[in-house]
Amino acid sequence: SHLMFAGIPAPTNRESRRVHPLPNLLWLEEKNRQESLREYYARLRYEFQTSKRLIARALDVEESHVAGVAYPMGDVGQVTFCNIDLFNVPEAVLNEAELHYRRGFLQSRFGFSMKLDNPMMLQRWEPDRHDDSQDVLRHILVNHPVFLARRTRAEIAAMQGEMHLALDTIKQLKRDGYPEKDLAELSEYVQRRLARLVPVPEAVKDETDKETARPIDIRHPYLGVEGSSTKANVMIDEWRVAAKGGFNINPRLTIEGRVGVGNITQEVTSNFWTEVFTTNITQRQDITTTTTNGTITVKDETVVSIVQELQGTNIVTTTNYASSETMAGLAAAYIFPNGSVGAFDIRQRTFDGDLAGESVITYALEYTWRPALAIDMAARYEHDMMPSARKVIEYDGGALGAVWRARDWWNATGSAAYRSLDDGNSLLRLMMENFWRISDRYDIWLGLHDSLVTTDLDSDLYWTPYWDQRHFLILRLRRSYPNYFGMVRVNVGAQKDKARPEEKARYNERRARAEGQGWHPGANPDGGWDRLVGLGVSLRRRWANGWEIQGEASVNALRDQTERSMAGSVIYRF
Repeated sequence: SHLMFAGIPAPTNRESRRVHPLPNLLWLEEKNRQESLREYYARLRYEFQTSKRLIARALDVEESHVAGVAYPMGDVGQVTFCNIDLFNVPEAVLNEAELHYRRGFLQSRFGFSMKLDNPMMLQRWEPDRHDDSQDVLRHILVNHPVFLARRTRAEIAAMQGEMHLALDTIKQLKRDGYPEKDLAELSEYVQRRLARLVPVPEAVKDETDKETARPIDIRHPYLGVEGSSTKANVMIDEWRVAAKGGFNINPRLTIEGRVGVGNITQEVTSNFWTEVFTTNITQRQDITTTTTNGTITVKDETVVSIVQELQGTNIVTTTNYASSETMAGLAAAYIFPNGSVGAFDIRQRTFDGDLAGESVITYALEYTWRPALAIDMAARYEHDMMPSARKVIEYDGGALGAVWRARDWWNATGSAAYRSLDDGNSLLRLMMENFWRISDRYDIWLGLHDSLVTTDLDSDLYWTPYWDQRHFLILRLRRSYPNYFGMVRVNVGAQKDKARPEEKARYNERRARAEGQGWHPGANPDGGWDRLVGLGVSLRRRWANGWEIQGEASVNALRDQTERSMAGSVIYRF
């Protein structure tokens, strides 16, 4: 049954628009008023009862065989306008329907009903008049509750970076007959939207459409301020603050400008070993008594001894340097049609203080891409200067990083960076991390970090470790909610800083002399392994009104220093 006249919209007063009849008091033109509640209930009874009787008569069956009713427009008071507020209108309509029918159907884009659904509120779907059998079958399969749940699972897994879960779900859909066209769309979505594990510029959003992207389509303007403070070694301490703003020129291209100030302080400690003559003065008193021919003679004399010896000693000098900085720069990022991202950054850095009069133009190019679905990679070239408050030492450097989704519960990260300095020195940095998820429910990961930093030549103008080697375990806890992300990590392990061969040779020579002359040669520059304990936190929070904050901080306690790094930003997106 589709009832009698409930499918014909009717007015509720002289001037009103037409509404669905079932959940509304209608206007009675012949009585020049709105119907009463009694008349409303009588109309409901007529709609359900008379329709059933007419169908049974036309089909020549018992009235009990007319088992179902389809509510016109699928509206029993829960969808659109309803002018009755004295009682629960949907409940009243469903109660009346249940007196005459065993099942009731509401219109739905899905059309599937579940076992525990109210039998008087089952879903139904109406094909378009131009749909053929293939269209109907495709709609049935796409909207099947199991297929719908699997597709949603695959999409969410992709956004969470759970590649293997997404691919396994797609295989299940293919096995069970999911339409090929929709399966291809889902596969493309997973490959395009799979969460990136290599960071990309924060302003970049992959919302492009290859067919409709326009050359100029200004959107997503933002303004903000960011700052950072870093002490990565025993020599250098630096901080920076910058104001920035940018926008999308089109969905693919983002541009950003920034101006800021900063400061670098540097403490240089020199330890010189030398040998000096030390003078030891000793004296003794000798008293001798002699008897000659019965005469006693007493001799009292003082003997003074002066001995000069070579003694090793060290002279420690500490010198502090400081330099302030002003910066202005421009950055841009572009999303290529294949989903890879290119970024460019150029800055003018001008210095004062101990670097007064110095000015440097730095620039960087970075490209992130996905050569395989399980691997995210980033390549970077940069021309910059070494952190130093004493002298401008420029370098050209390259870096390559990759993240491999070995499994959803195992991610491996590796990176290598090389710098060629204009003073003839070079620096190499290697890092590898493995993370294994030990709790899916609480998103807890156990990681292992291995890294090495080395430079060819020693210099007191900037930090030049010979062999800084670190190995430590990481316990990481993450929390992610709508518009919020937080992470805490604890580091426990060991660090070793080897001495250069020439430094060891000088120590061995000094120790040999010290053993022969009886003085202490100082501490061995090869100090062996020392404990490393650290803590890191990060937070990102967004609000619907456009504000966004993010920050991260980390600290590592080593043998003779405490490293720290802090960075944060506040952004308003219009």
